[in-house]
Amino acid sequence: EATAERSNGGDGDGGPKRASGGSLKVLFNSTGKDSFLTIRSLARSAAAAASHASPTVDLAILTTFDASTRTIAHQETHVDVAVRQAAHLDVTLVGVPLHGRSEKYTDRIARGLRALTAHTGKPIGSLVFGDLHLEHIRGWREDQLGLTGTPRC
Repeated sequence: EATAERSNGGDGDGGPKRASGGSLKVLFNSTGKDSFLTIRSLARSAAAAASHASPTVDLAILTTFDASTRTIAHQETHVDVAVRQAAHLDVTLVGVPLHGRSEKYTDRIARGLRALTAHTGKPIGSLVFGDLHLEHIRGWREDQLGLTGTPRC
């Protein structure tokens, strides 16, 4: 089952700060370079919008992983890497275990988003995909996950 965690640490160094109200931007995080660049871009956009050096972003990270190996696809990293990244950035992480073909991917993601909303008390404002150079994957995600009724970035 998908669970959301709020990190209780992180050095607060370099990650976007969260605002107290509003909706969440949920970054689909594979723990790789593109996800990092997306987080950095979100922080810069928030800084420009707020016109100050300490950006405020309602950001959460969603990571899917193989339930049996606890490995994140494509990067082949252990889910613990995502946990450490979220703690460092001081953002909420929702881990969505994938159990082969026993349940549709989109259904698992919808469950993860519901868990995130329940945990934070905030609605999902947008889904953010960091697949900067993988347009076919990004397009598929946007098309398929649009079925959840959530706006996408």
